[in-house]
Amino acid sequence: MVPPEWQPFDRVEPPKVSWKRAKRVVASATAIGGLLSINSWDARSRWVYGSHNNERRVRQLRSTKPHGFDPNGDPWYSAVLYPAPPDPIYGIDNLVGLVAWLGHIGCLWPGGDSDLMLPLVRELGRESRHFVVPVFFGVDDESELSKPTVLLPHAEDVQRMTHQAR
Repeated sequence: MVPPEWQPFDRVEPPKVSWKRAKRVVASATAIGGLLSINSWDARSRWVYGSHNNERRVRQLRSTKPHGFDPNGDPWYSAVLYPAPPDPIYGIDNLVGLVAWLGHIGCLWPGGDSDLMLPLVRELGRESRHFVVPVFFGVDDESELSKPTVLLPHAEDVQRMTHQAR
């Protein structure tokens, strides 16, 4: 049972995107059919906020075949960024959530990461477009939930993409 304060996140439905296409967008670093992603594997690696509250979905996702492997051989899964509900416990607004085909798995870190990506995510959403990111769960023992990370574009790339989306 999901605690009442987390129900808005639990009810997030994945967007109606082709997850096969989302995988290709991340792997090729090329925009395809309304989906954008990082443009290079040298993007910034950032922690995912709140994934421990979504442990059931994260474990389920980790038990499936990865969407791909980065140049170091680490497995990754596709997730779409979306404007997330406010965090009711900490009273944090303006979050950017990560949703995989199984549902919400966490948010970008409040402040810098969310503040940087939110204008782009909102602008793309106005046109039914999405930003897809690779999410990594590490290769630790399955009994321990690794803290997920996500690759995000550098600030200048986000600003350029936001300007182009307008």
